[in-house]
Amino acid sequence: MSTDCTNKQTIKPSLINRWILDPGSNTHVTNTRAYGWKKRADGKGEVVKAGNQELQIQEWGDVVLLTDTPTGTQQIELTYVAYVPGFLTNVVGLSRCRSVGIHFDSGRDCLYQRRWNNVISKLQYMGGHWLIDSDSMERPDADSLLAASAHAHKKPSYEPRKQLQLTPEEAHIMWGHAGRQAIDHLPRSVDGLQLVDGDPAPKWKNCEICIQSKLTKLVSRRPPREPATRPFERISIDLVQLLERGEHCYNGDQYLFHMVDQDTKWHEGSCIPDKTKATLTRVFKRLLAKIERQYDSQVVTIRLDMEAGYVELLEICRDLGIALEPRATEAQNGGIERAGKSIVIRCRAIRLHAGLPKEYANECVMSAIYLLNRTPVEAIDWRCPYTKVKGVKPSVAHLEVIGARAYVLNEKLPRGAKLDSRALIGHL
Repeated sequence: MSTDCTNKQTIKPSLINRWILDPGSNTHVTNTRAYGWKKRADGKGEVVKAGNQELQIQEWGDVVLLTDTPTGTQQIELTYVAYVPGFLTNVVGLSRCRSVGIHFDSGRDCLYQRRWNNVISKLQYMGGHWLIDSDSMERPDADSLLAASAHAHKKPSYEPRKQLQLTPEEAHIMWGHAGRQAIDHLPRSVDGLQLVDGDPAPKWKNCEICIQSKLTKLVSRRPPREPATRPFERISIDLVQLLERGEHCYNGDQYLFHMVDQDTKWHEGSCIPDKTKATLTRVFKRLLAKIERQYDSQVVTIRLDMEAGYVELLEICRDLGIALEPRATEAQNGGIERAGKSIVIRCRAIRLHAGLPKEYANECVMSAIYLLNRTPVEAIDWRCPYTKVKGVKPSVAHLEVIGARAYVLNEKLPRGAKLDSRALIGHL
């Protein structure tokens, strides 16, 4: 049996121990065995559908609610209520009430039975919801319910993830405000994503975040005279300053050591606290080792600028027989400059949209690299760099918007804190 319940799980945590009247639901649902719970039957594989999720019903039972009426507080009994541990609120399905002549008046914020003047419950309108319960002493602790919801409904690791279903505008936001053409080519370039009807991805001039993040100057657009013929044959390296001088990320990082492959448009990056010879040498050796071990390729040519700390890198390249293409001006290295600007622009858009402080610039820039490697690129026939490097389409079903609310299990609770919240609330 499958029961449809159309309330979306975007309820504020303060409503987790309240009862909401839902005109779109045909099922009563609760997340607790409080309210005088009387069990009727086990769930037997039945589910409640909420949005695009299917949540397991553990039991069926009856509850008793205290509600305000014109003559005082009265009891209302709800029968055949679905108990779903971890559900983000409690729901009174209005269509279940119709069979006993109970109707909803949104103008007067009340429920009445058969006649308009026979009011059986006065409702509280709060945050776009009509609340039916009145006795605050009867409600279970919200923190314990919130902690239970943080690790309820875990999917087994062998269960495949469901496809992301996004409108082009939502995909534009999730991919760090990528361009309209890149978004249009996403479904053919990645797995785990379905674009549904909705608002199209906006042009940059119609998106405030894009305007703030993408204004830039032009650099050379000329193609290289000796293009690469295989992955990681020719790479470019650049050092990107993440914050103003004297400022640091939350962990001390100041710079991004960035590499882009000319053939596949694949990005690699490492956030570092300084640009000393020792630091640059360490990340450079790790980069060459990763390309050789993980991607089974040998670098032939490297294009880089003349940073002071690059002296040791030049010696390493000479020892390994790697050709160097130093440059004198920014415009002479349009490819790496454009790639670096793409990362900075995507990073800036992610941070502005999520409202994160600048101290998280390193996390935002690594997220930008991750997304760029999974974004279709016109120069490689609207395929993703991931596909060019690894030979398969990337799966994106696991992606979430940066800045979304996240719940993390608190593993540092004292052993005796049995009733404390198990969840730490943060943001992705």
